[in-house]
Amino acid sequence: MQVSLIPSADSSCVQANPNSNEMRCPMSFIRLTSLAVALLLASVISGCGGGGGGGGGAAASAQSNLTGKWQVSYTEVGNDCGKQLESGTAEMSIRQNGDVVDMEMVNGQGGMDRFVGFRSGATIELFGAQVDSNRSASFDFSLTVSAAGNSFVGSMFQMEDEMSGICNRENTLSAVRIGALDPPAPPTHDFTELMDVFANSLISYCGGGVEGGTVTIDFVQAGNDVVIDILGRDDEVAFGTVSGDTIRIHVETEEENGLEIRIGTLTATPDGFLVGEVATLVDAAELCGGIEQWVVIPALADEVATLGTTFGSVAGATDEFTGSCWVDTLPDRAYHFTAPESGLYQIDTYGSETNDTVLFVLDAAGNEIACNDQAGGTSHSELLLDLAAGDMIVIVIDVFTASQSEEFQLNITHVLQSVSSDTYVNLEIVNLSGATLEVFWVNFAGLELHYGTLMDGDSYMQGTYATHPWRFRTLAGELLETYVATTDANQTVTIN
Repeated sequence: MQVSLIPSADSSCVQANPNSNEMRCPMSFIRLTSLAVALLLASVISGCGGGGGGGGGAAASAQSNLTGKWQVSYTEVGNDCGKQLESGTAEMSIRQNGDVVDMEMVNGQGGMDRFVGFRSGATIELFGAQVDSNRSASFDFSLTVSAAGNSFVGSMFQMEDEMSGICNRENTLSAVRIGALDPPAPPTHDFTELMDVFANSLISYCGGGVEGGTVTIDFVQAGNDVVIDILGRDDEVAFGTVSGDTIRIHVETEEENGLEIRIGTLTATPDGFLVGEVATLVDAAELCGGIEQWVVIPALADEVATLGTTFGSVAGATDEFTGSCWVDTLPDRAYHFTAPESGLYQIDTYGSETNDTVLFVLDAAGNEIACNDQAGGTSHSELLLDLAAGDMIVIVIDVFTASQSEEFQLNITHVLQSVSSDTYVNLEIVNLSGATLEVFWVNFAGLELHYGTLMDGDSYMQGTYATHPWRFRTLAGELLETYVATTDANQTVTIN
C-alpha cells in the first residue's frame, strides 16, 4: 500500500534564484490533510534532480540528537509573489530517530504542520507541504547543525500556488535549542494486546491504484513507550510514544530499493479503537510516498484465511462466538479474511470430515453479517457475501455436536459475476469442441442463466457487455470454457 508523489506531467522547472543555475520544479498541488502532505516535496526533488532527500540508508551517523524545542528565526531574502519581504520567529518541536528527522511547527505563521526528512552528519534535508482554502505550498529545507548540536542555520525554499499561479519565496533560517520536549502525558490506555490494522490508502502516487488491506499487529506497551510488531513481516517493527490517548508511531523498514519510513499519529476512541493517518516515504530509485488511513481494533481472530482451502481443527479451541442460527457451548475456530478485490465470495465447509458444521461471519466490530447451519439440506454450511476490495471479515466455524470429528475444511471462492452494463460489444461464439454445448450467461448475482444450445461446428453472434462472463458446458454439465467479455467492440471466443 505505497503511493508515489511525483511532479505533474505538464509541469516545467523554474529558476529558483536569478543568480544561480539551480532549478526547481512546480507540481500539481493536491488538497491533503496536514499530516498526509508531509511527504509531498520528496518526489519533486527526485523528479528534478535537485535537493538531497534520499539516501537514508547510506546517511552518515548523526553527530547529535536534535530532539527538543527550538526557536527558529527566519528572514525572507526574495520572492516573486508580489509581496513584501517578511521575517519572524516560530517555535518548533523536533524528534530525531536515527537519521530520520520529524519537525513540527508549534506556533508559527501560515499553518504549516509537519516536515519529514533525513539527517546526514551535520546536514539536514527536510521536506513538507501545506494546503489551505486558497493556496498550496511546498517546502524544501537545507540546514547545517553546529558542532555542539545546539543551533543550526540554513535556508528554506517555498513554492506557493497563489490562486493557481505559482510563485517562489526564499528564506534564511537560524535556530537555537531552547529546551527539551515536554514529557508525554501518562497513558490513559494500555494497548498491550493483539490488534488488527485496517489500512486504506487515501492517495496513490507510486504508479498503482489505491489499495486496502488488513494486517495483524502486536502491541507491547511499557509506560509511555510502545513497540508494534507487524505479524508476518519480520522487517516491520514500529516504535512509538503514548501520550494520553494518542500514539505517535515511527516505522523504518529496510526494503529492496532502500529505506521505507512511516510516521503518523493514532488517537484512541472511547471504545478502545485507534484511528489516524500514517504518511509513508520510500527511498527508492525514484522517491515516492503516500497516505494511509489506519483503523486499529482489538483482534477478533488469531489466524488468517486466504482464497482457496484452509484445513483446520477445533481441537484445543474454546467457545468464543455464538451465531444466530445455532447456539451452543462447543468449541469454535475464527479466521480473518480480507477481500483482495470487490465481488461475490462463496464461503463453505464442503469436504469437511466434521459431520456437521455451523458457519457464521462477523464484521470488524464483531457484529454478525450472516449465519448458516445446513446448506441445501446437507450437514455442511455455505454463505455467499458481496464484499468490497479491502473488506475484512471474521469467519467462524462451529461444530454441531461434541461426538464428531474436530477437523474441518474452509473453502473461500471469488464468484465470477457480471459487473456492469456500460459498454455494449458483439461476441462471436464458435463451437469447435466436437460436442454440443450449452451456453450460459453469468448474471450480477453470480448465477448461470441458460441462453441456448450450440451444435458442434456452428457459431453465432451474441450481444453482451464488457465484464459479462459466459460459460460453455457439455450436455453432461462439464465446463469447457469461461470467457469474460472485454471492451473490444467485436470479439470472438472459440471453444475447442
